Amino acid sequence: MLGIIKLIAGLDQPYELAIDPNDLGLLIACATAIYKLDCVSRNWGFFFCELYADDVEIPISLQLTVTVQHIRGLAVTHQSSIFFVDSSTGGLYHHNTQGTMITTQILSGLSQPYAVAHDGTSFDLYISAVGGAEVYRLPCTEKNDVECTNYASSSDLQEWMSTIQVYGLEVDDNHTVILANTNTRSLLATRDTNAGTNVSTHPKPVVVSSTLSSWSGEDTAFPKYLTVDRQTCNIYVTTYEVGKWAGCCL
Repeated sequence: MLGIIKLIAGLDQPYELAIDPNDLGLLIACATAIYKLDCVSRNWGFFFCELYADDVEIPISLQLTVTVQHIRGLAVTHQSSIFFVDSSTGGLYHHNTQGTMITTQILSGLSQPYAVAHDGTSFDLYISAVGGAEVYRLPCTEKNDVECTNYASSSDLQEWMSTIQVYGLEVDDNHTVILANTNTRSLLATRDTNAGTNVSTHPKPVVVSSTLSSWSGEDTAFPKYLTVDRQTCNIYVTTYEVGKWAGCCL
């Protein structure tokens, strides 16, 4: 049985976790702040953190330069750039952790955004909006070898999937977007058949989807949050049902 170690206590409404692939630090998104817990012992051969300091005081929060109300989604790139959404303001934000430390708004007007994921190869962003029951792709229109230098505008936001309630989504290393759909109580794996094509000639993605797992029956749980273990390719998902919580993996 795996042991449980309490790393931090006393956080105010923690919602989302992410690992910074640049330094293996642990990012924690709370309602109005993002914290970072440094990794104190790294295994660079297999790119995982062997030890975080346990029972530490609440770490210093990142200095966001915008006013936020309810941070939900959280994604971080190999360059330590942070993306998050605010379910109250309907905004998608980028926080620059290098040099300027400026937080900028990329999109506004999203209907209760709840999750964001970053494709580490194409640099595209995926955003779920539970208010509109949709998942969107925001293409990267200009890029260099390591990161996106410019994202498309709101008018170029692409509908990835519709009539879908998604609280958790991830992108694996093969451009596959994995989603937990609470509407159908299922995990979906989706991929664009024309991935990598120019935005102007391919304005809307053509999605191929397959069901990885489903929960059926009146008393079964809904899948909610998920993450992908990039070493084993296992998917871990939390489920909920009227106050009941559980965890499982594929």
